[in-house]
Amino acid sequence: MPLAFTLDDYLGQDLAGGDVIRCGWHGALFDIDTGRCVAGPCPGQGLLPWPVAVRDGFVETA
Repeated sequence: MPLAFTLDDYLGQDLAGGDVIRCGWHGALFDIDTGRCVAGPCPGQGLLPWPVAVRDGFVETA
């Protein structure tokens, strides 16, 4: 399943104003740096890292 209902609509902020990745399907919030679940129905879980690099101003992924 895609992370967001709308293309590229998966970034947000937690209650403390920190940047998070938001799952549109079940409302879970994940720390943007570590992938650790910080809120929602996923305590103790996290996202798998995905390799990316920024080259000449463009984000490249594997």
